[in-house]
Amino acid sequence: ALAPLVFAVLRNLSVPALHAGAIAVMASLFPYADATRFWSSGSESLLSLLLFLGGLSITLYALREQAASRVRRHGHALHFLSLGLYVLSVLTNQITVGLIVGVGLLYLCVTNWRATLRRWAVDTPICVALVAYFAQFSGKPKVTPDLGRVEFIYGHALYVVSAAIDPFKGLESRRGVLVILLVVAASVVTCRFLPMSGQLRRNLVRWLGVAAAAAIWMVFAWAPLLPTLGYD
Repeated sequence: ALAPLVFAVLRNLSVPALHAGAIAVMASLFPYADATRFWSSGSESLLSLLLFLGGLSITLYALREQAASRVRRHGHALHFLSLGLYVLSVLTNQITVGLIVGVGLLYLCVTNWRATLRRWAVDTPICVALVAYFAQFSGKPKVTPDLGRVEFIYGHALYVVSAAIDPFKGLESRRGVLVILLVVAASVVTCRFLPMSGQLRRNLVRWLGVAAAAAIWMVFAWAPLLPTLGYD
């Protein structure tokens, strides 16, 4: 179910079908994509992510069609459906609340800032309020995030990203992250020497934007782990 949902999200973001399909396949082949299959409590995280991706795909579709004035009658129904999936996602596991907070970045890719703000102002407060309310009854030990905690959580995030590039040594070093940074740096330098109106330059700029958005979104994605000791 993960690959089709990733594909749907990317297509709604106007990513070409070939690229979206390749990314969706790689998401399923990610070394830790099946890590929760036989882990009963951890599998909630995967279900939560699937619900979130379903809601995100529906929201992006509705916003894109609304921006093109092609959907009116069913626009509100689609928004309620996507919000329901977001709510089910955070009620299943709070792990996706950071993604929902940062989801406005993706809304901006398909519509203007006014429509983005209207939609984000509904999705985010409801989901954050639900997480805050039920966190009181979770029983998990909490900690006030400090600089050391931030370094611990995001340091491990870099190890996971590294493992996506180097699945055999990724969790022992951050060489994969270094490879990503070198590729990004080479792309930036290449853009400076390409014609301003060239198609290759436009493609590189677009993918650099995707990389920047992914880095920002990763910050949001790992933020819910900061105050919870149970994820050490």
